[in-house]
Amino acid sequence: MKNTAVLSIVSVLCATAFALPSQVGNQAADEGLDRRAVGPLYGPDFDIVFVASVSAEKLYDPNTQAYNAQFRAHINHHNNAMDIFQPGPYIRATWESSGQAKSNGDHLEHCYTISGGAEFRPHNPKDTVVLCFRFKRWSVNFSSWWLKSTNILDNDLDPEVPVNSALFVNGQKLQQDLGPLV
Repeated sequence: MKNTAVLSIVSVLCATAFALPSQVGNQAADEGLDRRAVGPLYGPDFDIVFVASVSAEKLYDPNTQAYNAQFRAHINHHNNAMDIFQPGPYIRATWESSGQAKSNGDHLEHCYTISGGAEFRPHNPKDTVVLCFRFKRWSVNFSSWWLKSTNILDNDLDPEVPVNSALFVNGQKLQQDLGPLV
């Protein structure tokens, strides 16, 4: 009788434990935002280079390059955050905004104001660009980027408007989007 009671209690405890949600959560495709990532906390560290030029043909020409910023970044695989670290000399990155696609919420965007970028001319801390990095939820790789705004002054403190820009991730040119996340 005593063994039967113990077995009953153990059965109830096991059934209760199996009924509780797991730490990983439901990863079914239709659960959308309730999914959780597994694996390492951070994705790989990426070397990022952003270049902007006032020339449509020459991105790296010292005479036409308006802005150049180099830094490292990675995505937090568990909470979809992003970190920018190890900026180049005179470069400063500050978070500006974050958002998700209105269509399905699967694509995320983190925007940062990058200030002080230059390579072939004196650094101006007032020169800024706002770069938006995009990636799929729970991914560790960037899928695209968007140049949200620029405030770049030439040596005479006149505004420069870049007509050609590119963002490179580990030496590979990343796809550029031309508008806000939808």
